[in-house]
Amino acid sequence: MELLELTGCIVTIDAMGCQRAIAAQIIAQGGDYVLGLKGNQSALQECVGDFFEVAASEDFSAVTHDFHQEIDKDHGRLEVRRYWVTDDLKNDSETSGAT
Repeated sequence: MELLELTGCIVTIDAMGCQRAIAAQIIAQGGDYVLGLKGNQSALQECVGDFFEVAASEDFSAVTHDFHQEIDKDHGRLEVRRYWVTDDLKNDSETSGAT
């Protein structure tokens, strides 16, 4: 990966590349990344799931975010994909100083 110019790029990697060292290298080379959150990170997965559940229940009104929707109709079925993206994963306990 050292040979790649990553400045300003978004790198996506499958499960094999979901490692802290790889994420750190991408950042060090000026890039951003999208890595899958896997079940073997159960505490982190639960926290992120809780965050999005609360944000969705409030219509993302308190969260800076982007939203994208795709609608495809093919082979007799309708597929709707909705994406909410944020880099602000603070929750109330973090912002209030509670642990």
